[in-house]
Amino acid sequence: MSEKTEFKLNLQEFSSDVSSGNFTLNEIAKKYKISTRNVHNVCKRNSIVENLKESKFFPEDETQFLNYLYEHGKSKTAKKYKITLATVSGWCKRNNVSIPAYLGVRNSAVDSKLSEIKSLYESGYTQTFIGKLYSTTGAKIKRLLKENGVVVKTTFDVWKDERIEVQTNLQKYIEQNKDGLNLTEIAQGNCISYEVLKNAFKANNVEVIIHSYNKSKGELEVKEFIKSLGFNCESVKRTHNKTQYEIDCFVNEENFGVEYCGEYWHSKNSGKPKKYHQDKMLWCAEQNIELMTIFEHEWITKKSLIKSMIKSRLGICDAKIYARNTNCCVISKAQAKLFHDKNHISGGLTTSTIDFGLFYNSELVSVASFSKSRFSKDTEYEILRFSTLQNHLVVGGFSKLFKNFIDAVNPISVVSFCDLRFGKGKVYVKSKFKLCSITPPNYWYYFKNEIGDGIFESRIKYQKHKLKHFSNYSDDKTEYDIMKENGYLQIFDCGNYKYIYKKGGS
Repeated sequence: MSEKTEFKLNLQEFSSDVSSGNFTLNEIAKKYKISTRNVHNVCKRNSIVENLKESKFFPEDETQFLNYLYEHGKSKTAKKYKITLATVSGWCKRNNVSIPAYLGVRNSAVDSKLSEIKSLYESGYTQTFIGKLYSTTGAKIKRLLKENGVVVKTTFDVWKDERIEVQTNLQKYIEQNKDGLNLTEIAQGNCISYEVLKNAFKANNVEVIIHSYNKSKGELEVKEFIKSLGFNCESVKRTHNKTQYEIDCFVNEENFGVEYCGEYWHSKNSGKPKKYHQDKMLWCAEQNIELMTIFEHEWITKKSLIKSMIKSRLGICDAKIYARNTNCCVISKAQAKLFHDKNHISGGLTTSTIDFGLFYNSELVSVASFSKSRFSKDTEYEILRFSTLQNHLVVGGFSKLFKNFIDAVNPISVVSFCDLRFGKGKVYVKSKFKLCSITPPNYWYYFKNEIGDGIFESRIKYQKHKLKHFSNYSDDKTEYDIMKENGYLQIFDCGNYKYIYKKGGS
């Protein structure tokens, strides 16, 4: 206690109270707002004679107090009589009362099940697991077992034994995982720790197959479609560079996966970060995994096209055509739009300035649409769309279309943006394009109307200065806030690879 604090005390009053014999030590400490130790210190420094009242507890009904003490122990007795545990111990000492160690956890529901608990522990269940079964803690189960003569293993020994057991039976647990059990179910069924099991899978580079009963209908349909093509397809969790992701539909032998995105759960509204899809795509690319990211509305409204795209990525097609066997010519804007509407995930456009098509046996099988560059001042032309007839592979199709465009227009430079949700743009590299950059993720707005139809539209339509028709519009609100209040979901994609072709290859 500092001299400054002591100076604040009224020493004359303090001395009078301490010497009067009318106050206990605790009462003095409480009155002057100091600790009991400092009461003694002040008295010593100021030569004050202590004449404190002895603090003794005298229960009104001593027999009732004693019976409760024997039945419930010191702690609960102190709580019931609103006194300290030290006061109870002092009373016991003065009255020569010895309280025996209580063999149990003072919980009749647990104490009465001692034989069951012993059996469970000896069968391999942990103290924590048993505690959960009986709505108590593992520490109390441990105490109950020790006080009843059971040798309780230390936590280290338990984990050591479990690690040995899991490593010995790892192949069995792997097969159980393949047969439909998740790690939690395997751990519970084999009386082992989930953490030990998870670490064993990770240490042995074993992929965990995810068996979730909360998968969406669409995701299960995608998985079943891939299986119908003759591939094994599972949901898996992988850890790479200390980051873990779940791949919804993964084909291990092809290193190919599909990310199925329900609009709400993959929107900013539900808390998904802006770069979530791009980061996951790049994380997969680092492991040479091709990840296709599709949104739920695309699977619902363009199922045949998505199936065709998946088949193409897995090397399956209904017909293989070589571009050298096709005829290339300029087609009308209407023809191009109609073809892209059926065969391109983003549909057709009416802003193209020239369109080329490949015909095989008089059938249009591939189209490329071009226009003046929309976003880049450094390039002259832009490839707006390139698509191929569903379920067909046109070998060398893009190269032939682009060559005919070069011969006809002779552009200085051409830019194209490759949507990273569906590929990396290998056809551009073959046609002497150079990868310049990766763009930040773009965002879209999704809205489900009264009849349940989903509307998925570009952010361009919903820039803030175009939102004044909404009743909740305010200059103080952001574009996102206005759209969110009107029931729209903001969804980010994977961004784009920006490819540029320059005349002469410069």
